[in-house]
Amino acid sequence: MVKDLTQDKLLQLIYNELPPTDTIRLLEELSHNKPLYEIYLQLKRDIHTLNTYQVSPHNTSIKIILEESCSSSPLEKI
Repeated sequence: MVKDLTQDKLLQLIYNELPPTDTIRLLEELSHNKPLYEIYLQLKRDIHTLNTYQVSPHNTSIKIILEESCSSSPLEKI
C-alpha cells in the first residue's frame, strides 16, 4: 500500500511526473482501492474540464482598455 497518499500524488500520476517505481505502486493501489480510483477519475475529469474552458473579456472591457491606453500615450499629449 502507498503511504501518505494525497491528491498531489494523484495529480503527479495524471501528469506523468512520478518516478517509474512510484507510478507502478500507485497504479497497483488504484486497481485495488475503488474509493481512491474514484477520486483519481474525478481529478482527471476536472482537469479535462479546466483545460477546455476558455474565458474572453467582454468587448466593452476591451474597448475601455484600448481607449485608456490611447489617452495616456505620451504622443497623444504633444
